[in-house]
Amino acid sequence: MTDSAQGRDVTLFVGAPTRLGTALNDFVRMNGVALRAGGVEPRPNRLVTKALRAAIGGTDNGASLAVLLQVNAGVRPFLSALNGLGRPTTALRKSELFPEAERMLLGAAGVLGHRVGRVVLAVEPIHSLFLSIGFDDLAERVRNTRWEVLYEVSWADLAREVRAAFADTEIVVLTPFAVRDGATPLLHYLFGSVGFELADEVAGVTFLNAARTADQSTEVYAKIGIDHVTTDLLNQRFAEDMKAMAAMPGVRVM
Repeated sequence: MTDSAQGRDVTLFVGAPTRLGTALNDFVRMNGVALRAGGVEPRPNRLVTKALRAAIGGTDNGASLAVLLQVNAGVRPFLSALNGLGRPTTALRKSELFPEAERMLLGAAGVLGHRVGRVVLAVEPIHSLFLSIGFDDLAERVRNTRWEVLYEVSWADLAREVRAAFADTEIVVLTPFAVRDGATPLLHYLFGSVGFELADEVAGVTFLNAARTADQSTEVYAKIGIDHVTTDLLNQRFAEDMKAMAAMPGVRVM
Protein backbone atom coordinates (compact mmCIF):
# COMPACT_ATOMS: atom_id res chain seq x y z
CA MET A 1 0.00 0.00 0.00
CA THR A 2 1.30 3.49 -0.81
CA ASP A 3 2.07 6.16 1.77
CA SER A 4 -0.72 8.42 0.49
CA ALA A 5 -3.26 5.63 0.80
CA GLN A 6 -2.22 4.92 4.36
CA GLY A 7 -2.48 8.52 5.54
CA ARG A 8 -1.35 9.60 9.00
CA ASP A 9 -1.16 6.13 10.51
CA VAL A 10 2.24 6.36 12.23
CA THR A 11 2.89 6.88 15.92
CA LEU A 12 6.38 8.30 16.48
CA PHE A 13 7.91 8.00 19.93
CA VAL A 14 10.82 10.47 20.09
CA GLY A 15 12.11 9.70 23.61
CA ALA A 16 13.38 10.86 26.00
CA PRO A 17 15.09 7.85 27.60
CA THR A 18 13.28 8.31 30.91
CA ARG A 19 12.48 5.25 32.97
CA LEU A 20 9.03 5.08 31.40
CA GLY A 21 10.43 5.86 27.94
CA THR A 22 13.00 3.08 28.18
CA ALA A 23 10.33 0.69 29.48
CA LEU A 24 8.11 1.62 26.51
CA ASN A 25 10.90 0.97 24.01
CA ASP A 26 11.60 -2.40 25.67
CA PHE A 27 7.89 -3.23 25.51
CA VAL A 28 7.88 -2.52 21.76
CA ARG A 29 11.10 -4.49 21.25
CA MET A 30 10.04 -7.58 23.20
CA ASN A 31 6.39 -7.93 22.15
CA GLY A 32 6.58 -7.75 18.38
CA VAL A 33 4.62 -10.92 17.68
CA ALA A 34 1.67 -9.98 19.90
CA LEU A 35 1.59 -6.38 18.69
CA ARG A 36 1.63 -7.43 15.03
CA ALA A 37 -1.22 -9.85 15.67
CA GLY A 38 -3.15 -6.90 17.10
CA GLY A 39 -2.59 -4.63 14.09
CA VAL A 40 0.48 -2.70 15.28
CA GLU A 41 3.86 -2.95 13.54
CA PRO A 42 6.50 -2.16 16.20
CA ARG A 43 9.85 -0.73 15.14
CA PRO A 44 12.41 -0.53 17.98
CA ASN A 45 14.94 2.21 18.68
CA ARG A 46 18.00 0.45 17.26
CA LEU A 47 16.36 0.50 13.81
CA VAL A 48 14.38 3.74 13.95
CA THR A 49 16.96 6.18 15.31
CA LYS A 50 19.59 4.89 12.87
CA ALA A 51 17.14 5.21 9.95
CA LEU A 52 16.08 8.70 11.04
CA ARG A 53 19.67 9.92 11.29
CA ALA A 54 20.44 8.49 7.86
CA ALA A 55 17.36 10.13 6.34
CA ILE A 56 17.95 13.48 8.04
CA GLY A 57 21.63 13.46 7.13
CA GLY A 58 20.88 12.49 3.53
CA THR A 59 23.17 9.45 3.60
CA ASP A 60 20.61 6.97 2.24
CA ASN A 61 17.86 9.20 0.79
CA GLY A 62 15.41 7.79 3.33
CA ALA A 63 15.70 4.21 2.03
CA SER A 64 16.03 2.63 5.49
CA LEU A 65 13.11 4.62 6.82
CA ALA A 66 10.96 3.65 3.82
CA VAL A 67 11.52 -0.01 4.64
CA LEU A 68 10.35 0.54 8.22
CA LEU A 69 7.17 2.19 6.95
CA GLN A 70 6.21 -0.71 4.70
CA VAL A 71 3.29 -2.42 6.42
CA ASN A 72 0.20 -4.36 5.38
CA ALA A 73 -3.15 -2.67 4.93
CA GLY A 74 -4.82 -1.86 8.25
CA VAL A 75 -1.57 -2.15 10.25
CA ARG A 76 -0.35 0.90 12.20
CA PRO A 77 3.43 1.46 12.48
CA PHE A 78 4.75 2.40 15.92
CA LEU A 79 8.23 3.89 15.53
CA SER A 80 10.19 3.93 18.76
CA ALA A 81 13.05 6.44 18.46
CA LEU A 82 14.18 6.40 22.09
CA ASN A 83 17.10 8.65 21.15
CA GLY A 84 15.08 10.75 18.72
CA LEU A 85 15.89 13.96 20.62
CA GLY A 86 19.64 13.48 20.27
CA ARG A 87 22.47 11.55 21.84
CA PRO A 88 21.88 10.86 25.56
CA THR A 89 25.48 11.73 26.37
CA THR A 90 24.78 15.33 25.27
CA ALA A 91 21.40 15.65 27.00
CA LEU A 92 22.46 18.78 28.89
CA ARG A 93 24.23 21.89 27.60
CA LYS A 94 24.17 24.62 30.24
CA SER A 95 20.41 25.01 30.85
CA GLU A 96 19.38 23.50 27.50
CA LEU A 97 17.87 20.03 27.45
CA PHE A 98 18.76 17.89 24.42
CA PRO A 99 20.44 20.61 22.31
CA GLU A 100 20.17 18.40 19.20
CA ALA A 101 16.39 18.13 19.56
CA GLU A 102 15.31 20.96 17.27
CA ARG A 103 17.42 19.66 14.37
CA MET A 104 16.32 16.07 14.94
CA LEU A 105 12.63 16.96 15.27
CA LEU A 106 12.52 19.23 12.23
CA GLY A 107 14.40 16.60 10.25
CA ALA A 108 12.01 13.87 11.37
CA ALA A 109 9.03 16.04 10.47
CA GLY A 110 10.55 16.68 7.06
CA VAL A 111 10.82 13.00 6.18
CA LEU A 112 7.88 11.62 8.19
CA GLY A 113 5.43 14.45 8.75
CA HIS A 114 3.02 13.28 6.04
CA ARG A 115 2.61 9.94 7.81
CA VAL A 116 2.73 10.83 11.51
CA GLY A 117 -0.60 11.12 13.31
CA ARG A 118 0.75 11.09 16.85
CA VAL A 119 4.07 12.05 18.47
CA VAL A 120 4.86 10.67 21.92
CA LEU A 121 7.29 12.43 24.28
CA ALA A 122 8.38 10.90 27.61
CA VAL A 123 9.39 13.26 30.43
CA GLU A 124 10.36 13.07 34.10
CA PRO A 125 12.07 15.35 36.64
CA ILE A 126 15.50 16.10 35.24
CA HIS A 127 17.43 14.55 38.12
CA SER A 128 15.55 11.31 37.40
CA LEU A 129 16.32 11.66 33.69
CA PHE A 130 20.04 12.02 34.32
CA LEU A 131 19.97 8.92 36.52
CA SER A 132 18.03 7.04 33.83
CA ILE A 133 20.61 7.94 31.18
CA GLY A 134 23.45 6.93 33.45
CA PHE A 135 26.54 7.99 31.45
CA ASP A 136 29.50 9.04 33.58
CA ASP A 137 30.43 12.10 31.51
CA LEU A 138 26.85 13.39 31.69
CA ALA A 139 26.77 12.75 35.44
CA GLU A 140 29.97 14.75 35.84
CA ARG A 141 28.51 17.62 33.81
CA VAL A 142 25.40 17.63 36.01
CA ARG A 143 27.52 17.48 39.16
CA ASN A 144 29.38 20.61 38.03
CA THR A 145 26.23 22.57 37.13
CA ARG A 146 24.83 25.04 39.67
CA TRP A 147 21.33 24.35 40.94
CA GLU A 148 20.11 27.69 39.57
CA VAL A 149 21.07 26.56 36.06
CA LEU A 150 19.46 23.14 36.53
CA TYR A 151 16.26 24.86 37.64
CA GLU A 152 16.13 26.69 34.29
CA VAL A 153 16.08 23.41 32.35
CA SER A 154 12.61 23.19 30.82
CA TRP A 155 10.62 20.28 29.45
CA ALA A 156 7.99 22.80 28.37
CA ASP A 157 10.51 24.42 26.02
CA LEU A 158 11.25 21.01 24.52
CA ALA A 159 7.54 20.28 24.13
CA ARG A 160 7.19 23.56 22.22
CA GLU A 161 9.90 22.36 19.82
CA VAL A 162 7.93 19.13 19.28
CA ARG A 163 4.75 21.16 18.73
CA ALA A 164 6.51 23.47 16.26
CA ALA A 165 7.97 20.58 14.23
CA PHE A 166 4.71 18.59 14.12
CA ALA A 167 2.22 21.45 14.03
CA ASP A 168 -0.87 19.48 12.97
CA THR A 169 -0.16 16.31 14.92
CA GLU A 170 -1.44 15.04 18.26
CA ILE A 171 1.32 15.36 20.87
CA VAL A 172 1.17 12.98 23.85
CA VAL A 173 3.43 13.70 26.83
CA LEU A 174 4.07 10.73 29.10
CA THR A 175 4.93 11.68 32.68
CA PRO A 176 5.59 9.19 35.50
CA PHE A 177 1.92 9.67 36.45
CA ALA A 178 0.88 7.92 33.23
CA VAL A 179 1.25 4.57 35.02
CA ARG A 180 -0.15 5.73 38.36
CA ASP A 181 -3.25 3.57 37.85
CA GLY A 182 -1.39 0.66 36.27
CA ALA A 183 -0.30 -0.14 32.74
CA THR A 184 -3.73 -0.59 31.16
CA PRO A 185 -4.77 3.04 30.48
CA LEU A 186 -1.47 3.94 28.82
CA LEU A 187 -0.97 0.76 26.78
CA HIS A 188 -4.58 0.84 25.63
CA TYR A 189 -4.26 4.47 24.56
CA LEU A 190 -1.04 3.88 22.61
CA PHE A 191 -1.73 0.46 21.09
CA GLY A 192 -5.49 -0.01 21.16
CA SER A 193 -7.10 -3.34 22.06
CA VAL A 194 -3.85 -5.31 21.86
CA GLY A 195 -2.30 -2.99 24.45
CA PHE A 196 -5.31 -3.54 26.69
CA GLU A 197 -4.86 -7.30 26.39
CA LEU A 198 -1.11 -7.23 27.04
CA ALA A 199 -1.43 -4.95 30.08
CA ASP A 200 -2.59 -7.81 32.31
CA GLU A 201 -0.08 -10.31 30.98
CA VAL A 202 3.60 -10.75 31.81
CA ALA A 203 4.48 -8.14 29.17
CA GLY A 204 2.38 -5.49 30.89
CA VAL A 205 3.64 -6.35 34.37
CA THR A 206 7.25 -6.20 33.18
CA PHE A 207 6.61 -2.82 31.55
CA LEU A 208 4.91 -1.45 34.66
CA ASN A 209 7.64 -2.59 37.04
CA ALA A 210 10.34 -0.97 34.88
CA ALA A 211 8.37 2.25 34.39
CA ARG A 212 7.65 2.65 38.10
CA THR A 213 11.20 2.31 39.39
CA ALA A 214 11.63 5.09 41.95
CA ASP A 215 14.71 7.20 42.74
CA GLN A 216 16.35 7.05 46.14
CA SER A 217 17.68 10.36 47.48
CA THR A 218 20.99 8.72 48.40
CA GLU A 219 21.33 7.43 44.83
CA VAL A 220 20.62 10.85 43.35
CA TYR A 221 23.30 12.47 45.50
CA ALA A 222 25.88 9.69 45.11
CA LYS A 223 25.63 9.44 41.32
CA ILE A 224 24.96 13.01 40.15
CA GLY A 225 25.63 15.15 43.23
CA ILE A 226 22.14 16.63 43.62
CA ASP A 227 21.04 16.98 47.25
CA HIS A 228 17.49 16.57 48.55
CA VAL A 229 16.84 20.33 48.70
CA THR A 230 17.70 20.73 45.02
CA THR A 231 15.67 17.60 44.23
CA ASP A 232 12.62 19.19 45.83
CA LEU A 233 13.15 22.33 43.73
CA LEU A 234 13.51 20.30 40.54
CA ASN A 235 10.32 18.39 41.35
CA GLN A 236 8.60 21.75 41.76
CA ARG A 237 9.93 22.91 38.40
CA PHE A 238 8.69 19.68 36.81
CA ALA A 239 5.20 20.30 38.18
CA GLU A 240 5.29 23.79 36.63
CA ASP A 241 6.38 22.32 33.30
CA MET A 242 3.54 19.79 33.37
CA LYS A 243 1.02 22.60 33.83
CA ALA A 244 2.59 24.57 30.99
CA MET A 245 2.54 21.56 28.65
CA ALA A 246 -1.06 20.71 29.54
CA ALA A 247 -2.07 24.23 28.49
CA MET A 248 -0.55 23.88 25.01
CA PRO A 249 -3.04 23.37 22.15
CA GLY A 250 -3.03 19.83 20.78
CA VAL A 251 -0.95 18.45 23.66
CA ARG A 252 -2.22 15.69 25.94
CA VAL A 253 -0.34 15.16 29.21
CA MET A 254 -0.70 11.73 30.80
